[in-house]
Order: sequence, then C-alpha cells, then structure tokens
Amino acid sequence: MNKSLEILAKKVRGVSLAGVSLALLLVRPLPVSARTISTSIDTEKSPQGILFMSGGVGREERQQMVKMAQGYDFKLAFADRNGNYLSAVKVSLYDELGREILRTTTAGPWLYVDLPGGKYDLKASFGNRTEEIKDVEISRGRLMSRLLHWDSIA
Repeated sequence: MNKSLEILAKKVRGVSLAGVSLALLLVRPLPVSARTISTSIDTEKSPQGILFMSGGVGREERQQMVKMAQGYDFKLAFADRNGNYLSAVKVSLYDELGREILRTTTAGPWLYVDLPGGKYDLKASFGNRTEEIKDVEISRGRLMSRLLHWDSIA
C-alpha cells in the first residue's frame, strides 16, 4: 500500500468501509476529460485602441489562439536560436509617424495584433537584447507573420 493511502487508512479507522472507499475516491486525480484546462491567453486593447492577444504557452493554448485569431493582421512569435519558445518579451509597435501604438510584455511566445493597413516599426526586447523590424507592411484581411530569434539563454 502506498504511503499516502496508509496515512489515510490510519486516519479513517473506525469509519465504515463505504467511508474509506469514498475517501479513496476523493484523493484520486480526475480523468483528463474532467479537468479544466487553464489558459493564460491575454486579450487587451492598448490606450490607442489597438486590439492584441498574447499567450501560447503549451500546445492546447496555441491551438486555442489559432481559433481566436480571426481578424488579426499581424502575428509575432518569439524563440531562441534552438527553437525554444520565449515568453515575457517586451514589445513596442510604432505607426508610420513614429507614434507608439502598443507597448506590452507577452504572456507567452505568440502575439497577435489587429492593425489598420499601413507600415509599422517594431521593437522587441528579451533579456538585454533588442530586435527591431522596420517597415512591416500590413494589409487588412491578410495575416503577416514574423518570427524573432534570440541567442540561447544559458
């Protein structure tokens, strides 16, 4: 008998067999179908009115984001050079006039942004390194995707 069951059995001495069976049932983990899958997908709007969604920790969450991505025009993914996804990337997005229209720290390796058509500049920082992309052209109704890589963190 495993140690936690022995402790449980000692605590329930004198209780009917049905009570012990019920107690054992209660300590058994739930089947996967009965568990709630938690999500850390973050959907927000910047002060300038730009809608964005960030997350993608785990396969299920990425699948959910793909389903939710209808209407987003720009997708960013963040990884190290070995292909490991990165989270907590600081992202700033600027319009054609150089005005910052979005500043966020990602809740996972993916960031979707709903933008009007036009050209945008992007700065993304992870650790002590910043990557920049200039003149990203966004067309309404067409998803533009970019992957940003950083050197591996030891």
